[in-house]
Amino acid sequence: MKIQAFKYAAWLVLATGMGWAQVARNGSIGGTVLDEKGNPFEGARVMATLLADQTEKYTPWQGYAVSGKDGSYEVANAPSGRFELCLYVPGNEYVNVCQWGKPVAVVSVGAGARTTSNVNLTLGKEVRLRLDDPEGYLERHDGKTIGAIVSIGVYTEERMIITAEPLGQQVKGSKAYRVLVPVDAKWRVRADSPFFTFEAPNEGAQPLAVLMELDQKVKATEKDKEILVRVKGLKAQVVAQ
Repeated sequence: MKIQAFKYAAWLVLATGMGWAQVARNGSIGGTVLDEKGNPFEGARVMATLLADQTEKYTPWQGYAVSGKDGSYEVANAPSGRFELCLYVPGNEYVNVCQWGKPVAVVSVGAGARTTSNVNLTLGKEVRLRLDDPEGYLERHDGKTIGAIVSIGVYTEERMIITAEPLGQQVKGSKAYRVLVPVDAKWRVRADSPFFTFEAPNEGAQPLAVLMELDQKVKATEKDKEILVRVKGLKAQVVAQ
């Protein structure tokens, strides 16, 4: 029993030592988050994602940090390799450029080393998608009928879907949504529902299917954009039920 206990204790010390050695070989990514004027920014979410282009066997890894009062952030215990850095500020005027296929930085981390990377926030342009419901379809079915849901937002050039956020103040017969887009980035309107059909009356009375195939863009000199999407009716299969 004593010999077995000794072997177990020796194995535990060895395993613990190997674990600490592995942590010691890992590095970190740190720096300062800066706003559009170059000032330190507090409260930004920084995400570091290990890229799948490593020469050794790839193991997915993500690290996360929030910038402090002085704008500083530190993503600890990062393995060796190349990382994509993303920035996100919830409920603000800064756009998450990683959703648009443009990371704020790509950095490399060596074994046990600290990589410094100051990262900049990007101001976005606000696009308002107003869901008009003059016939009261939403009021009668939304939250009351199974399947009566609406997804509205934009497609990026990389065909990623960015869902618009509902705005707090709503007017009867209409719902307003908000999504941030980068300046000069291409995007397309997206409105989908298994229950309702839509049209886009403020785009030359074109059907929404046509509008969703048109590239949109907001220039730096333009004001925030608004697009009206109208609830036209119920889908045929719903009416037939």
